[in-house]
Amino acid sequence: MPFIEQDPGLALLDKIARFDNLTESEQLCYLTEVNDQKLWCSSVLSVKQKRKIKYCLTVSRELGRIEGRAEGITQGVAEEKQRNYIELLNMAKEMKRKNYPLDDIIAFTKLSREEIEAL
Repeated sequence: MPFIEQDPGLALLDKIARFDNLTESEQLCYLTEVNDQKLWCSSVLSVKQKRKIKYCLTVSRELGRIEGRAEGITQGVAEEKQRNYIELLNMAKEMKRKNYPLDDIIAFTKLSREEIEAL
């Protein structure tokens, strides 16, 4: 095990030294993406920079929540459409079994002629 990894304090100091050698924009990108709280608290960033990073993290988390909700809604809508389509196929199959005219089945289910004939 390397000497620096044997002591958590030394590892943190090494991390801070590497971080402090980055440009301000690189530091902001790093902290926004990694969200390393120990490094964030111990770095020599100004209060204004820390507020900016905190704001970026908050916005980033909120965007993630919004994207997750949108994805969930999209998935839910797709699943609902699939369920409705299966119900329509079942209804068409039952109507076909009871010898309903093909034009009536099309009118009730809004399925295509090919879909109904394939049942």
